Amino acid sequence: MDEVTRDIQGDIPWCMLFADDVVLIDDSRTGVNRKLELWRQTLESKGFRLSRTKTEYMMCGFSTTRHEEEEVSLDGQVVPQKDTFRYLGSILHKDGDIDEDVNHRIKAGWMKWRQASGILCDKRVPQKLKGKSYRTAVRPVMLYGAECWPTKRRHVQQLGVAEMRMLRWMCGHTRKDRVRNDDIRDRVGVAPIAEKLVQHRLRWFGHIQRRPPEAPVHSGRLKRADNVKRGRGRPNLTWEESVKRDLKDWSITKELAMDRAAWKLAIHAYVDSSVIMGQTDLYQQDVQKYGNIQYMKCSPENGFFPDLSNVARTDIIFFCSPNNPTGAAASREQLTQLVKFAKDNGSIIVYDSAYAMYISDDSPKSIFEIPGAKEVALETASFSKYAGFTGVRLGWTVVPKELLFSDGHPVAKDFNRIVCTSFNGASTISQAGGLGCLSPEGLKAMQDVVGFYKENTKIIVDTFTELGFNVYGAKNAPYVWVHFPGRNSWDVFAEILEKANVVTTPGSGFGPGGEGFVRVSAFGHRENIIEAARRLKQLYK
Repeated sequence: MDEVTRDIQGDIPWCMLFADDVVLIDDSRTGVNRKLELWRQTLESKGFRLSRTKTEYMMCGFSTTRHEEEEVSLDGQVVPQKDTFRYLGSILHKDGDIDEDVNHRIKAGWMKWRQASGILCDKRVPQKLKGKSYRTAVRPVMLYGAECWPTKRRHVQQLGVAEMRMLRWMCGHTRKDRVRNDDIRDRVGVAPIAEKLVQHRLRWFGHIQRRPPEAPVHSGRLKRADNVKRGRGRPNLTWEESVKRDLKDWSITKELAMDRAAWKLAIHAYVDSSVIMGQTDLYQQDVQKYGNIQYMKCSPENGFFPDLSNVARTDIIFFCSPNNPTGAAASREQLTQLVKFAKDNGSIIVYDSAYAMYISDDSPKSIFEIPGAKEVALETASFSKYAGFTGVRLGWTVVPKELLFSDGHPVAKDFNRIVCTSFNGASTISQAGGLGCLSPEGLKAMQDVVGFYKENTKIIVDTFTELGFNVYGAKNAPYVWVHFPGRNSWDVFAEILEKANVVTTPGSGFGPGGEGFVRVSAFGHRENIIEAARRLKQLYK
């Protein structure tokens, strides 16, 4: 379709295609008729045919301006006018309301819930696993397209009520049991859908902010005109107004969106999957920690490896090497200590080796290089940092058969059940890209990319060293960890952003141990890195 109609396609959003679905937009019926006739003639000359029965049109009523009375027709047949328009699973209303779309998504969520009810209502399935299944199979259906919703209070309430009915049903409770909503959420490890709705909207806002002005995503945005007469009553809530409200409620500045990593940290409220699953107790504001998390402080004093003698026993140990954000890579001796600690305490290590290809010394690139690690660890990695797969997303997790729970049950069996329940596998496009990366040419290209970013890292290190700062990491990672003694990391971040227009990431965003540091990323074009270095020298000379 794209090839056949290439010569008659207009710019987004005036013309949009998805497979054999076509949307044509104009500011008048005359213009729509002209486009329809052009498309009819072009398609029929190539042996195709525009459907007379499926074609519909909708006239948006964003103002009180009267439009011409001409009918919209296709080859002499009047095209029916509709108040709503369904496109790619979303329902658009002529007045810009989202009521019908929200109701449609709730119904779609219930349909998906019923399809998965064999697991969600099975008393033999742990409630946390039910929550995981709900978060990965049901909630995304309810929030499909929600990033573009200008939600009102009643919409959020509708979604919240539907979600709580599902969660109570999963737990075998009704409202008559008088069990608090928070208790139900804690059991299944599901955060309120209202929070996820805001996260979806802010994630999309951040994406738009980072795109150049000429990107199609900007041309598709509707804005309120200043000199257009509108009807009586309060004007419809716009998406931009919803975003402003979200930013104010969450105390986030829109400038932060230019740093993807910092923005991701901000909109996810610095919580990981364990917090979302309700396994970490409440956040203790006075010490900036969660109650059930043991924070393993990594600082220059301990070589960025925790003092395990002061760490209490935990079920799970999350460990990243080379580390984000410090850039430090654990030595063979240090990982041997970690494996022994896990064995002695009956803990499972979740080892993140996403930056292993950046290692240039004899530090282990995999925890499985350590004897006995297969009995206590699983390892996860991806192509994101080597081949620019941050959008495509392709990764892998190694779960050894030797890794067992305390009752002797293989971890791999539970892991396989979760994956098969909540994930249909990577797309063929992603897999083909991964195979390409593992070919001789692909491996060389990835090494070249890593080498390029390490050159960027050297420029950043030399800049801060010349300015007299203590700099850490960088050797085996694309991140530079810069120390600003006695200063608040958010204050340093704001200073660099406002005075040098350079985006960094505040260290405290990674946990209380990052206070006084900022992370500087080497992921960027060479000219941008050089310009950032020049501005930093001007700021701190």
